[in-house]
Amino acid sequence: MRPTQIAVLASFLVCAAIVGIALFLTPGIKAQMSQDALSTVLGFLVVSMLCGWPWLRAYTAAGDDNETPQSVIFGVASIAIAGSFFTSISGAPAEGVGWYAILCVLSIWLARVVIFWFFAVHSE
Repeated sequence: MRPTQIAVLASFLVCAAIVGIALFLTPGIKAQMSQDALSTVLGFLVVSMLCGWPWLRAYTAAGDDNETPQSVIFGVASIAIAGSFFTSISGAPAEGVGWYAILCVLSIWLARVVIFWFFAVHSE
């Protein structure tokens, strides 16, 4: 495993932790945790894995010397995006938590597409 692949994997874990902590600080998730902690945590892990396709793509791209910079930039950008949504998610009213989480995930997905597209266009 190359250092850039480790960096991409670490960025996934950091982003999942940031969003997870923000979600678990909300009153709704706290109440759900007190009722059924195991299924709540398992549900979060499953959704995290399903939303993690950009990191999987960046991880595989990090194995190629030509695509290493965009993988690292994506890792840093994803952490910045997740961090910028932390207070929005953790402080949102019950009906807004899901919307902010979805917006965070979609922003990270969009960042992956834009970063890799930018490098593809400007490498020619």
